Amino acid sequence: MNLPLRPTQPEQGTIEVLDGGATLIATGGLAADPNDDTTLPGDVSIEMVADSTINGRYSGRVVIDDVGFAIDYFWQVVTPEHIIGNVSSTFSQEGVTCSVYRGFEPTYAG
Repeated sequence: MNLPLRPTQPEQGTIEVLDGGATLIATGGLAADPNDDTTLPGDVSIEMVADSTINGRYSGRVVIDDVGFAIDYFWQVVTPEHIIGNVSSTFSQEGVTCSVYRGFEPTYAG
C-alpha cells in the first residue's frame, strides 16, 4: 500500500475547537489520491485531546481497520496561527514491520 505524502503541495483542512480548547477535531491533512479508493486519514476526522500538563500540546490516534494499522498524531500549538507536529505509525504484516514518520507545520491561511 502506498500513502501519498505530498510535502510540496499545500494541504487543505479544518480544525474545530471544542470544550474550550481541550479537544480539537481535525479534518484533512493527508489527502487521498483521487485515483485511489483507499481510505486515508485525510478522509476522516481526527480527535486531538489536550495534554493537561503541557499547554498547547495535543495527541490523537486514527485506527484504519480495513488496512490494519493505526496512525498517531502529535501537535504543539506555537501560536494561534501556527502548529508543529508529526504523524507516525508502526505496523507489521506477514512478518514485515514498517515504520513511517512525517513532520508537518500547518499555518492558518484564513
